[in-house]
Amino acid sequence: MVFTFQYNNGTSWVTVPNALFNQIIDELNGQLELDFIIPNTSANLAFVKSNQQVQLLWGSTVIFSGLLEAYTATFTQITCTVYNNTFEVMQKRQITGAYNNVAANSVLAAICAASGMTPGSCPTTAVSIQFNSTDCLTAAQNLAALLNQNVYNTGSTVIIGVKGNQTPTSITVDTQSQVNFDRSKTAYAGVIIRGVSPTGQVIIGTAGSVGAGNNTITLTNNYFD
Repeated sequence: MVFTFQYNNGTSWVTVPNALFNQIIDELNGQLELDFIIPNTSANLAFVKSNQQVQLLWGSTVIFSGLLEAYTATFTQITCTVYNNTFEVMQKRQITGAYNNVAANSVLAAICAASGMTPGSCPTTAVSIQFNSTDCLTAAQNLAALLNQNVYNTGSTVIIGVKGNQTPTSITVDTQSQVNFDRSKTAYAGVIIRGVSPTGQVIIGTAGSVGAGNNTITLTNNYFD
């Protein structure tokens, strides 16, 4: 069996020619991405300059799928980075709320509702946790940490449980001059600034579009007297 990379052209999955597997970075409760290498040609440069839905197959089994949003180009090759779709969306959606002695699976359901995802299996242990304009991925990670579990996904279904791990496979290539692009760091419609007043009161400021369904980033401002 061999690795095969495919992209979705809008109607079907098409093989990416001359694609070389580089590595999958899969940190428990953390980074989840796939890197692969293609030759630096004009056609491939045009390919990576827009987001592409990509999947990696081992034989006929899909072992990773996501959105190609970043690349590093050298004179001879392009290293493409594919991010986990679900985590990317969750990282750009926010949740606010206090949950006191609430079943953990109910908290996960609230996080998923705020990010447009589907809640999967999760312990029913009663927990107390609070979110203040917290991005939904961080909220899920904090809930998982409270339960001493891991957060992971199958498609758009978010699960809290014991995931396990894998050993990344890496290919070393010659160092060359390069240029980096990462569209996952853009496309925010609004920003939330949260802080605390000298008397301990929560202060929230917003700019742009921060309503439900908008990609939003939250920044924290610390007050010092």
